[in-house]
Amino acid sequence: MVRAVPLAVLLLLACTGTPGAPARAPNELLVLATGESGHAVYEARDGTLVATFPAGAFAAALTPGGDLGEAYLVGDDGNLYRVRAGRPFHFDRLATIRAQPPFQAALVPAPRLTHFVGSRTVLVVKGADGGLVGFQAGVQIWREGAAQASELRQVDGAVVLGLDGSWSLLAPETGLLSPLVDDCPDGPLAEVRGSLVFACAGAAPPGASLPLPAGPAFDLRPLGRDQAVLAYPSGDWFRIDPGPRIVGQGHGPGGVGRPGLSPDGSAIDWPSTLAAAAVAVSRDGNFLYALSTGGLRVLAAADRKQVARYPAVSGTDIVVVSGG
Repeated sequence: MVRAVPLAVLLLLACTGTPGAPARAPNELLVLATGESGHAVYEARDGTLVATFPAGAFAAALTPGGDLGEAYLVGDDGNLYRVRAGRPFHFDRLATIRAQPPFQAALVPAPRLTHFVGSRTVLVVKGADGGLVGFQAGVQIWREGAAQASELRQVDGAVVLGLDGSWSLLAPETGLLSPLVDDCPDGPLAEVRGSLVFACAGAAPPGASLPLPAGPAFDLRPLGRDQAVLAYPSGDWFRIDPGPRIVGQGHGPGGVGRPGLSPDGSAIDWPSTLAAAAVAVSRDGNFLYALSTGGLRVLAAADRKQVARYPAVSGTDIVVVSGG
């Protein structure tokens, strides 16, 4: 049986941090979306602008240690670039994309690959003209076509394609599509251990229909745990374990921006409580990053006291928090 967590308990969790957190901002990098398909990278420790990306779709995966690992920029100029973190960042041109911008991109595991370089992953790219292309380590391995109006979406370790409420799972190794569900405008809300979670009825495996509110919802991930926390702008939240099954739910302040989730999954920090448009959490859980039109604030998670403020930092969302 699913038990509702009392609001008082949720608020207590949301105000709990790691005691004795240092009063200095950590040595981390924040990749921010800046609007109009742009991205910028800032130092969390002092607000320095590290890099401004060319316009395009950004897709990345972190290393087990939390650093920026494999990363790509699918440029609006029609080129694919490898992104290498550093001072400065480097953008290595790898290939010309046989599709038209603007692009959508997803970097996902590809466990059925038999030949690969580096990580066993595939970058899936969709162009505005419907061109659908798979790259492995920057080399094209397949090309297919899709409807121009379709949406490519990454859901944790899976990639799906949707059109007019119909959604299909895309095999990154081949581009093959497997139907998941029809009449589901919001699409999958999360992926937990290979199962794609839908709030709509009738999902075919590996899709699964759960008694959830319709989306959209933010898919938040605890570190090192096979679990998803779905946080809705209404303030409703649901904890999803493998199965998949709902193992907890509750209600918080809500808000339209992306919330932050503590590394152990016990606390949600809602943007509305921090006067922010988006919130992220440092990798050790000791700090909160609150992004707004007034810049970026770094707060101690334990007591919400401001550690640093960078008015010059500009962005609309916090896309990645990685090691510095």
